[in-house]
Formats: sequence, structure tokens, C-alpha cells
Amino acid sequence: MTPKNKLALDIETVSIENPLPLGIGLATDESTGFYFFNVRDPMLKDIFACSETILVHNGKFDIGLLRELGYTIDNYDDTKLLAYSCGILDNSLKALSTSILQRECPSVTDQWKKPNQGNIGINHVVMGRICITHARNTYALEQRLPKTDLYRSIDKPSIELLIEMESTGLLVDQYRLTRVEQAVMNRVQPLERELLEELQIDNLNSNPQVAEALRVRGIIGTRKTKSDKMSVSDESLSPLSLPITDKILKYRSLVKTISTYVPAFRKVDHKGRIHTRYGNTDTGRWKSSAPNLQNITRDDKFDSEEED
Repeated sequence: MTPKNKLALDIETVSIENPLPLGIGLATDESTGFYFFNVRDPMLKDIFACSETILVHNGKFDIGLLRELGYTIDNYDDTKLLAYSCGILDNSLKALSTSILQRECPSVTDQWKKPNQGNIGINHVVMGRICITHARNTYALEQRLPKTDLYRSIDKPSIELLIEMESTGLLVDQYRLTRVEQAVMNRVQPLERELLEELQIDNLNSNPQVAEALRVRGIIGTRKTKSDKMSVSDESLSPLSLPITDKILKYRSLVKTISTYVPAFRKVDHKGRIHTRYGNTDTGRWKSSAPNLQNITRDDKFDSEEED
């Protein structure tokens, strides 16, 4: 095949949550593109091999996915990071296409009839056209965005680190997690019984029941709900510093461990590793999501696994 200096691409998956690739759109310039319904088409390997530079928008996702498909991608540029390194915080492909290119950038989600439907039960020909548009816009953006020193020295090299971090994941000691869970349960259950008896209610998770029980005892929270009723949120009860409200807050904190933190660490692969997604262009720092490992508590709930 004839060597191509630059080639832009976009990958369509079922959804962000389900990154199963469904098709690959390519652009050889700002106005010409093609779509491959078969992401393992033998021609793609030859095309990538003949392209000096691959252009993507969100290289952490696209380059990682291409390598999982078996393609060797060494030299690439990321227009999302190019924009970010220039100080453009609204760096989605749609926003950049509108502000810099004055081009339309339709979304594949426009075909979804339900919010979380994903690209299932949709017209794949239409999706292919949209994918080509995304690839063409990516090509055009690369022609207009400068490559700053920040991009060359920090932002672009970080892509490889993020790909490796997401692929490797974190090993979770499930046995110790079970010990933590059981230790928390050993504290939650007697505390729950105490509160139910003290408040004379049957459901600690019912805010109306808790609010009424506290009102009967002359305890009023510091905040109100939108319907002008007493709030029993943590923010409303915490300033009171009363034995009963402190006990309620302690119960909620323990329950959150079981309902939020433990389930997040149970979602591991067959090797026992948890894979979070890292974002590098959404805030002024890297962020973690699905699950958010930066939001894990450091309080004494996780120091008590030795309790019986």
C-alpha cells in the first residue's frame, strides 16, 4: 500500500461502560473517510503499518483498544491532549469541532431511544457515517492545534502510563476485604438494634421515620429539605454533636462501607485485579472513576479487620 503521512481514526464501541469495538472510522484528510464494520479486517493492519502517524481524539482509550485488537501503534498524536495542553478545558470533540473548525459533530447517542441503551438496536450505517465525521474532524483539528512543549514533554508521554495503569489494574486481597466486611458487620448490627430501640422506629434508612423520632425528642436538624421539612442529612445532624445524632452518623458511615466501598472492590477480573478508568483532561489533576479509587475512606473502618 502507498505510505500515508497521517491517518485519523475513531472507534465506535457499544458504550463507554462496554468498550467492545463495533467499527473503526478512518480519515485520510479533512474531507475523505472510510468505515470498517469489521474491526479485525486484514486491510486495517496494512493501513496502520503504512501510516507514519495515527491521529486520535482520546489516545488513552483509542490506542489502548487498538493494541488490544492486535494492532501495533507506535507513533500517534492526540487532539484532545493537544487542546488541553493549550489551555482549552472544554476539549470534547464536539466542542472543539464547533469552536475551532465551525463544523458539525453529531453524536452516536442521538440514535439511542433510552439513556443507557448503548449502540445496540441502532442503524450501524448511520453510526458509520458519524464515525467518519469524527475521524475527519480529528484530522482537521490536528492541522490547527499547535504542539506545545507541555504536550511533548508531559501530556503525550503520560498516555502510555495511563494505558499501562488501566490495563494492569490493582490487585485486591479478597480475603482481607472479607475480614473488613465482617468486622464492619459486627459493629453495624448491634448499633442498628440499639438505634431502632432508642428511636422506636423500624427502618433507620427511612428519613421521615428518623426525622419524626428526633422531633419527638425535641431534636431539630440544622437544615431543611426542599419541601421545608427537617433534614436528617449528615450535614444537618453533624453540627448538633448529640449522643443520638452522633450514633446515627456512625451507623451511616459504617453502612456506607458495606454498600459502597466493599462492592467496588469485589468487581475484579479473573486475576483478582480491579480496573479503574483514569481521566487526564477533565480537571486540573488525574481522576479515577468506575470505581473512584481516590474516594476510598481512610478512617478506622478499614483498620478493624482483626476484630471478631
